[in-house]
Formats: sequence, structure tokens, C-alpha cells
Amino acid sequence: SMDGADEGEVEWEEEEEVEPK
Repeated sequence: SMDGADEGEVEWEEEEEVEPK
């Protein structure tokens, strides 16, 4: 969860490997 907006993304609070919002 980045900022509580986990719609269809994996909630990994490790590194920001997900597309930056």
C-alpha cells in the first residue's frame, strides 16, 4: 500500500518498484 490506495496493485511496502503515482 502506497497511500492506502491499493486497488489492483500488490501491497508491498518494501521498495517503490511499482509505477510511481
